[in-house]
Amino acid sequence: MKRRWEAAGIKEAQVMIDHPASGAYVKYKCLKFDNLITFELEGSAENIDFELYLPENIAAIPASINGADIGSITKYLPGDKYFRCRLKKLSPSFGLTLTFSEK
Repeated sequence: MKRRWEAAGIKEAQVMIDHPASGAYVKYKCLKFDNLITFELEGSAENIDFELYLPENIAAIPASINGADIGSITKYLPGDKYFRCRLKKLSPSFGLTLTFSEK
């Protein structure tokens, strides 16, 4: 099963979530190419818990990251359909590229 925007043939998505009362926000742009997916992220939080739904039998491996450190990657469990990690931001905006492979 593909993510809804991907299943519709959309290769790029932009999202912004804003919480005006606290001044908190997160914004991302996502681009999909074959077995790569790239995220350009920006936000007010110092740490971001990143979670990405994956198609059946697909694993995600961080290929590159700019402007942040991956603090931890949650290990896959049998039947798990999500890539999860905690990102520690080093600059206001940063990028994360994931490579997909079969489990």
